[in-house]
Amino acid sequence: MGSKVRAKCEEGVKAAHGRRVTQAGRTIVWLRGQDPKSYVVYRVPQGEDDRRSFDELPLEEIAAAALEFIESNGPSEQEDLVRGVLHELEFSRLTAAAREYLQKGLTFGIRRGLYKRSKSTYLLPDAEE
Repeated sequence: MGSKVRAKCEEGVKAAHGRRVTQAGRTIVWLRGQDPKSYVVYRVPQGEDDRRSFDELPLEEIAAAALEFIESNGPSEQEDLVRGVLHELEFSRLTAAAREYLQKGLTFGIRRGLYKRSKSTYLLPDAEE
Protein backbone atom coordinates (compact mmCIF):
# COMPACT_ATOMS: atom_id res chain seq x y z
CA MET A 1 0.00 0.00 0.00
CA GLY A 2 1.37 3.39 -0.97
CA SER A 3 1.98 6.14 1.57
CA LYS A 4 -0.86 8.34 0.25
CA VAL A 5 -3.35 5.46 0.40
CA ARG A 6 -2.12 4.55 3.88
CA ALA A 7 -2.56 8.16 5.03
CA LYS A 8 -6.14 8.25 3.68
CA CYS A 9 -6.91 5.00 5.48
CA GLU A 10 -5.50 6.43 8.70
CA GLU A 11 -7.73 9.50 8.30
CA GLY A 12 -10.76 7.24 7.84
CA VAL A 13 -9.94 5.21 10.93
CA LYS A 14 -9.50 8.35 13.02
CA ALA A 15 -12.72 9.90 11.66
CA ALA A 16 -14.66 6.77 12.59
CA HIS A 17 -12.96 6.68 15.99
CA GLY A 18 -11.72 3.24 15.04
CA ARG A 19 -9.38 1.06 16.98
CA ARG A 20 -6.82 -1.24 15.40
CA VAL A 21 -6.30 -4.77 16.68
CA THR A 22 -3.66 -7.09 15.26
CA GLN A 23 -4.47 -10.79 15.40
CA ALA A 24 -2.99 -13.71 13.52
CA GLY A 25 -0.72 -11.26 11.69
CA ARG A 26 -3.63 -9.21 10.34
CA THR A 27 -4.84 -5.76 11.38
CA ILE A 28 -8.57 -5.38 12.00
CA VAL A 29 -10.25 -2.01 12.57
CA TRP A 30 -13.10 -1.97 15.07
CA LEU A 31 -15.43 1.02 14.93
CA ARG A 32 -16.63 3.04 17.88
CA GLY A 33 -19.22 1.04 19.79
CA GLN A 34 -17.88 -2.31 18.64
CA ASP A 35 -16.37 -4.44 21.38
CA PRO A 36 -14.34 -7.34 19.97
CA LYS A 37 -14.66 -9.17 23.30
CA SER A 38 -18.44 -9.40 23.02
CA TYR A 39 -18.72 -9.55 19.23
CA VAL A 40 -20.70 -12.67 18.25
CA VAL A 41 -22.03 -11.82 14.80
CA TYR A 42 -20.63 -12.34 11.35
CA ARG A 43 -21.24 -10.59 8.09
CA VAL A 44 -22.10 -12.23 4.80
CA PRO A 45 -21.73 -10.50 1.44
CA GLN A 46 -24.83 -8.77 0.11
CA GLY A 47 -23.38 -8.79 -3.40
CA GLU A 48 -20.19 -9.39 -5.34
CA ASP A 49 -18.76 -6.02 -4.29
CA ASP A 50 -19.12 -7.00 -0.61
CA ARG A 51 -17.07 -10.20 -0.88
CA ARG A 52 -14.06 -10.35 1.42
CA SER A 53 -11.06 -12.62 1.35
CA PHE A 54 -10.33 -14.83 4.34
CA ASP A 55 -7.54 -12.53 5.46
CA GLU A 56 -10.10 -9.72 5.86
CA LEU A 57 -12.20 -11.65 8.39
CA PRO A 58 -11.72 -10.97 12.08
CA LEU A 59 -11.26 -14.16 14.10
CA GLU A 60 -14.36 -13.04 16.03
CA GLU A 61 -16.50 -13.50 12.90
CA ILE A 62 -15.13 -16.97 12.18
CA ALA A 63 -15.82 -17.98 15.79
CA ALA A 64 -19.35 -16.51 15.58
CA ALA A 65 -20.08 -18.45 12.38
CA ALA A 66 -18.81 -21.63 14.06
CA LEU A 67 -21.06 -20.98 17.06
CA GLU A 68 -24.06 -20.49 14.77
CA PHE A 69 -23.27 -23.75 12.98
CA ILE A 70 -22.91 -25.72 16.23
CA GLU A 71 -26.11 -24.21 17.65
CA SER A 72 -28.01 -25.16 14.47
CA ASN A 73 -26.47 -28.59 13.87
CA GLY A 74 -25.41 -29.84 17.28
CA PRO A 75 -22.01 -31.31 18.10
CA SER A 76 -19.89 -31.27 14.96
CA GLU A 77 -16.80 -33.09 13.79
CA GLN A 78 -13.97 -30.77 12.80
CA GLU A 79 -14.26 -31.29 9.04
CA ASP A 80 -18.05 -30.78 9.12
CA LEU A 81 -17.57 -27.59 11.12
CA VAL A 82 -14.89 -26.29 8.75
CA ARG A 83 -17.18 -26.90 5.76
CA GLY A 84 -20.15 -25.47 7.65
CA VAL A 85 -18.32 -22.26 8.55
CA LEU A 86 -17.13 -21.97 4.97
CA HIS A 87 -20.77 -22.20 3.86
CA GLU A 88 -22.01 -19.80 6.60
CA LEU A 89 -19.51 -17.18 5.46
CA GLU A 90 -20.43 -17.83 1.80
CA PHE A 91 -17.03 -18.99 0.59
CA SER A 92 -16.97 -21.64 -2.09
CA ARG A 93 -13.34 -22.80 -2.00
CA LEU A 94 -11.14 -23.88 0.85
CA THR A 95 -7.47 -23.26 0.18
CA ALA A 96 -4.72 -24.42 2.51
CA ALA A 97 -4.17 -20.84 3.70
CA ALA A 98 -7.91 -20.34 4.29
CA ARG A 99 -8.09 -23.64 6.22
CA GLU A 100 -5.19 -22.57 8.44
CA TYR A 101 -6.78 -19.18 9.16
CA LEU A 102 -10.19 -20.78 9.73
CA GLN A 103 -8.59 -23.10 12.29
CA LYS A 104 -7.22 -20.04 14.11
CA GLY A 105 -10.78 -18.69 14.23
CA LEU A 106 -12.09 -21.98 15.66
CA THR A 107 -9.37 -21.98 18.32
CA PHE A 108 -10.19 -18.35 19.10
CA GLY A 109 -13.83 -19.36 19.74
CA ILE A 110 -12.70 -22.06 22.17
CA ARG A 111 -10.51 -19.56 24.06
CA ARG A 112 -13.48 -17.18 24.30
CA GLY A 113 -15.66 -19.97 25.69
CA LEU A 114 -18.20 -19.88 22.83
CA TYR A 115 -17.87 -23.65 22.38
CA LYS A 116 -15.49 -26.41 23.38
CA ARG A 117 -13.66 -29.27 21.70
CA SER A 118 -13.65 -32.86 22.83
CA LYS A 119 -11.24 -34.89 20.70
CA SER A 120 -12.33 -33.95 17.16
CA THR A 121 -15.87 -32.85 18.08
CA TYR A 122 -16.90 -29.24 18.70
CA LEU A 123 -19.87 -28.68 21.01
CA LEU A 124 -21.52 -26.02 23.14
CA PRO A 125 -19.90 -25.36 26.54
CA ASP A 126 -22.75 -26.89 28.55
CA ALA A 127 -23.18 -29.97 26.32
CA GLU A 128 -22.39 -33.43 27.67
CA GLU A 129 -19.27 -34.99 26.23
